[in-house]
Amino acid sequence: MKSRVRLIAGATLVVASVIAGTAGVSLASGHDRTVYRADVMAGVTAPYTGVNGTDIRGIHGGGAPWVIAGADIRLRESGRIDVEVEGLVIDPAFPVPAVAGINPVQSQEVIVSCLSTDMNGAAVTINTPSDTFTVDRAGNGEARLMVNLPSPCFAPVVFSPAPVAPGSPSAAPETGVTPVECCAPTRMGA
Repeated sequence: MKSRVRLIAGATLVVASVIAGTAGVSLASGHDRTVYRADVMAGVTAPYTGVNGTDIRGIHGGGAPWVIAGADIRLRESGRIDVEVEGLVIDPAFPVPAVAGINPVQSQEVIVSCLSTDMNGAAVTINTPSDTFTVDRAGNGEARLMVNLPSPCFAPVVFSPAPVAPGSPSAAPETGVTPVECCAPTRMGA
């Protein structure tokens, strides 16, 4: 008798947990939940710079190392991404004084990189760029943008590259994704 009561109590607890979990998902589905948030990003340095450098999820960093003083990134499940960067510049120690310590590329975009699946269920990386936004020469900028997130989107990583014209010398045609000229700071996490 005692074990039957424990079994019924345990089954009730499991069913209640499933119902509560399902109710939570359906209630939350009406809201645009945050799926990724970062307040720290890292500038791209060697060996991740240049088209011959090591790519990060198919994205190459620019030919020069970049640094960033601060960032605030928030990605929502709808694909809305709020981005603020401060001090996103070429490393002041870079040996070319004309660009060291400044942001020479004022037209930036955001790329959200997701681990996903293709229509056959195989694992794929999908890199989705946003529209461009302005970052001043001091490396400061902010924007509210939209990206078309794949479903599913596991382990999102946010990059802040400068777009490159197709066929430009810094394009990386071997990657099969939007190449970047510079600045792909990133931090994984939520």
